[in-house]
Amino acid sequence: MAIRNKNRALAYLRRSTDDQPNSMQTQVTWCSHAAREEGVQFQGNLDELNAAANMGAHQTHSLRFDDVSGSVLNRPGFKSFVNDAINDPSVSHVFIFKRDRFARPDNPLEAMAIEQRLSAAGITIVYSDRRLEPSTTGEVDLSALLLSMIDFHESGKFLKNHAERVLLTQRQLAERGFWTGGRPPYGFARALLLPNGELELLQESRRVRQSGCHVIIVPQDWEKIAVWLRILDWADSDWGPKRIATQLNAEGIPSPDAGRTRRDNGIAHRVSGKWHTNTVSHLIQNRAILAILDYGRRSEGRHRRLSSDGIRPIDDEDRRDDGTTKVIRNDSTKIISANLPHDPLFDIEKWNRIQKSQAERSRSQRGVPRAKDLARYPLSGRAIDLTDACGHPMYGRPHGKRRILVCGRYMKSNGAECHNNSVDSEAALAFVLGTLRQIIAMHGGRGQIEEALRVRAVETSTSPTATARANAVVRLEQSLNECDAQIATASHRLAQVADDLVSDVSAVLRELKAKRLGIQRQLDNERRHLPVAPRDTDDEVAAAMQLLEQLELVMDDQPARRRLTALLRKLNLWLGLEFEGGIKGEKRRVRKLNRGVLAFDENNLPIPPYGKDRIADDHGCAGPGCRCNEPNSAAAEQKSTDKGDTILEDAAQNGLSGESKCRQEGISFTKVNRGDWIRTSDLLTPSQAR
Repeated sequence: MAIRNKNRALAYLRRSTDDQPNSMQTQVTWCSHAAREEGVQFQGNLDELNAAANMGAHQTHSLRFDDVSGSVLNRPGFKSFVNDAINDPSVSHVFIFKRDRFARPDNPLEAMAIEQRLSAAGITIVYSDRRLEPSTTGEVDLSALLLSMIDFHESGKFLKNHAERVLLTQRQLAERGFWTGGRPPYGFARALLLPNGELELLQESRRVRQSGCHVIIVPQDWEKIAVWLRILDWADSDWGPKRIATQLNAEGIPSPDAGRTRRDNGIAHRVSGKWHTNTVSHLIQNRAILAILDYGRRSEGRHRRLSSDGIRPIDDEDRRDDGTTKVIRNDSTKIISANLPHDPLFDIEKWNRIQKSQAERSRSQRGVPRAKDLARYPLSGRAIDLTDACGHPMYGRPHGKRRILVCGRYMKSNGAECHNNSVDSEAALAFVLGTLRQIIAMHGGRGQIEEALRVRAVETSTSPTATARANAVVRLEQSLNECDAQIATASHRLAQVADDLVSDVSAVLRELKAKRLGIQRQLDNERRHLPVAPRDTDDEVAAAMQLLEQLELVMDDQPARRRLTALLRKLNLWLGLEFEGGIKGEKRRVRKLNRGVLAFDENNLPIPPYGKDRIADDHGCAGPGCRCNEPNSAAAEQKSTDKGDTILEDAAQNGLSGESKCRQEGISFTKVNRGDWIRTSDLLTPSQAR
């Protein structure tokens, strides 16, 4: 492939954790400087990156980014960066600050192969410390390959060495009873143990590195300790974790994470503050209440893990089928225990009796696999419970021999919040795929869709809005140049005027500088909204049709379902479901599916994911389609009908059978754990739609 003509650039940015606040700023600043030096188009700044990240996105304008370890090669931002660079012929340059930002692979050949794909596509790769010209002649530069291998080997080796250092340090600290990191247990606080033996309580966000000092945990909130002791007393009375969680929620006692925020699927939201079965179980098993600190109950490292013989590398038993590492519960021989500097707060014999009782209680669930395989639940996390403005994602779990989607808020709050809204996962998936088939058929099939895409691509590339913005940028650039000339003139005159006129000229200079700042802000705003250099129409249409082909293949090929989750994400498809109460038989109260919305953008959902608990972004909105504070407003009703493809309730208007809303004789609407059964027989086939 020929070297691409100089045009525009994409940049990839990465940091491992949020604990590197300045990393992204450094990378963005360097990318902007590199683009000016290379003379290529580049759009993107730190504010736009932060705004996109707050929305759970991994790209904005010319930026692609991730907050994840470089050892993971299937990072969403990284995959988008590589695919967009290779498939978009207008991209002539890519910017990556360092090779360790590109990847820290276990096998350097994997990262080298990706780098070679970019180079072979005619793209110039620019790092801050080197520049790689495209390799289009077929000749191999051995010295460049060796340097690439060494760089990526060192990048990957850094993670392994770092993991060993961290594990060894943590092990040494744990053996002496010191805290190894993380939030302290419920009711406990971190304290700094000074060389003279005195203790200094530490604020939650405070980090201390002081010679001769170590961090320990001490009981601090005695009201919470009292709750913990009540939990153990209930467990000793043969109460199960679910019953205990229900009792705590009924008494209105906040859970340990109440008031905190967390991020799921890239979306920040508030924690409900309700007790969950797992939260109770962890407290029942935690020996800090006995003044014993345990370290190494679980192994979850991605590079190195503890063993009875010391530090060991990851082996096949630590990995899933897709190559990702799994969390493993260690046996007692690998656990490091040490005494804490306070008296036991609970009777040890009673605690041992509780553990034996809880082990017997959980015997029936031992060995039951958790629903983590997205191939089994493609809609898990993409189905949203819209009932009463809940907005919480629904997650897959087995129910007997069936697979269902259950409201996550109901599960996480142990039933204290929301209802037991559930739906058959396979039926919901069949409904979604059937609707997609109908959409394709209603638009005339592949031929007419391809022609419509071609027309749309041409219209977009020549839109009046794009032309108007381009003209506005030219005018603002001219105004900025004129303002710069006036400032230069005023500065020159300021050095020459008499003393009695200095204040007047200084005032004029200040006004000119303020005017320039306003013009610069307008120019930056217009540039941010400028369309990127237009892609080749044929390439755009081909990419869209390839996605359609992949979707059709997966819909008709059951073994290919593992790819379906990625395709649904690429389509940005969301399924919103609303439930209501119902009566089965004469008096049995159940939950049934009422209606739903199929949307191709979370902005089109009547309720944003996580609803009222979603954390506002930089613009003060709680996320896409934010109406969570007024779920019953007229605007909400209007949006529910204006955006998205309303299904079930308005099925007849969309070419679907209207019987989905009614219960057919002989078909229970409470099938599958009181969740509504969406019948695939209600869907039209593509031939019927024609």
